Amino acid sequence: GEGRTTWVTARVFRPVGPAPDGGFPVVVWAHGTAGLADRCAPSRSAATVPGVTNLLRAGFVVVAPDGAGLGTPGPAAYLVGASEGHAVLDAARAARQLPGADAGADVALWGYSSGGQAALFAAQEAQEYAPELSIVGTAAVAPVSDVARFAGVAASCPLTFGYAFMTFGAWREAYRTDLTTIFGPGALAELPLLREACANEIAVHFALTSIEQLRLADPTVTDPWVELLARNGVGPEPTSGPVLLVQGTDDPIIDPASTDALAQRL
Repeated sequence: GEGRTTWVTARVFRPVGPAPDGGFPVVVWAHGTAGLADRCAPSRSAATVPGVTNLLRAGFVVVAPDGAGLGTPGPAAYLVGASEGHAVLDAARAARQLPGADAGADVALWGYSSGGQAALFAAQEAQEYAPELSIVGTAAVAPVSDVARFAGVAASCPLTFGYAFMTFGAWREAYRTDLTTIFGPGALAELPLLREACANEIAVHFALTSIEQLRLADPTVTDPWVELLARNGVGPEPTSGPVLLVQGTDDPIIDPASTDALAQRL
């Protein structure tokens, strides 16, 4: 937003055959929690893009960006809503500049979990941030829309603490905050893990550690975390185009009630 060049890494898939006038319509896929280390970027592991074959057959260019700051210079902006949303829109823009991709200006956004937050922020920011794109609709699947309910609640239980560890670990760098206000010695000692391991390992890493070792204070009632949690929740601002929310009622990580509340806000 400050006129500086931003790094975006993404995979771009193009249908076979000639493009229609104006280029192919575009679907941007925003992946779920991968981790904070650059090696966790889905483009580096050729991670699956769900339904990519069907989308290509239906005539869409598919753009699968890595999350903001993931696999590029600088820290990962995990669950930093504005940065994640901008990265989704920047990926669509970059695809339009890619020779031979024939990506058009009609863009649909599709995200899962943390990528659901990214897609929703993108839909709310698109008109101002990327007015040259026409956002035709957004699908958010089990989105992290209430970060306090996601990371704040995750911080209260060793089984889910890894998600809080990734969230607040990323925010420590994004916002230059002090984790000693909320994390205990058992969590602080493990911070180097964020630069080495990916989400599948970190998510379960603390399962056998006592919560007293992990959590010093509840981030949902501790400054500056209260304000940061609120800032990165999906608010009631209007989106460009309609929104489809998809949520399992038995989801152990994303509270279904948070998605119901999101639908009411929107």
